[in-house]
Amino acid sequence: VIESELEKFLLSEIKSKCTIGIVGGSDLKKISHQMGGEKVLTNFDYVFAENGLIAYKNGSFLGKQVCEWILSNN
Repeated sequence: VIESELEKFLLSEIKSKCTIGIVGGSDLKKISHQMGGEKVLTNFDYVFAENGLIAYKNGSFLGKQVCEWILSNN
């Protein structure tokens, strides 16, 4: 779970200077739990769940990739 000091630092010092993305190997539910709740989608510019296969930008669903399709086309 993210510590409040780190979250404060990222949001108050870093976010105004650059884009922040969170990448997790788990589903959005677990990432939300680890990052302090559903606010993760609005606090960070990008959230990539399931190793980047599901993407959110500024709180909105951006897209989803399916590994089977990727592997079968390479």
